[in-house]
Amino acid sequence: MPRKNILTHADFVRVEKAGLRRERGSLFILSFGTLPVHRCASQPDAPVCRRISRFRGLAGTSPSDVQGQKIPETKTSCVVSKKTAARAVDRNLIKRRWRDAMLQCLSAVPAPSILVFYAMKPANGASFKDIKSDVSALVARAGAKLRAS
Repeated sequence: MPRKNILTHADFVRVEKAGLRRERGSLFILSFGTLPVHRCASQPDAPVCRRISRFRGLAGTSPSDVQGQKIPETKTSCVVSKKTAARAVDRNLIKRRWRDAMLQCLSAVPAPSILVFYAMKPANGASFKDIKSDVSALVARAGAKLRAS
């Protein structure tokens, strides 16, 4: 997974406070949404400039409005608790399989969005095929809802 698509700890804490929408699959729960939006202090008359300080860029603006700043990428993360898999080897296996499945599904999500996957107990012992099908189904549902909103 490219570094630009991974949530940092500070981003993750901010996302958890934002209260994102959730979708439930058979192996994962997906929490998803768009990046936070607020008004720019430099242009109070502008409708919404969608300045994202920690995400290093502007979301929802045209390239001419951005003036050299990059539009943020889709950020993803996977959380596997000790309750899901007691051994670190198993938790890391779930995360490796999720990461590979997510790389194949990343293009199906609109650009400035956040996806946080929470593994459930059935993910411990699931095959790569099962994880890939669950991740792709959740990403497809989230992508459709993000495009609709």
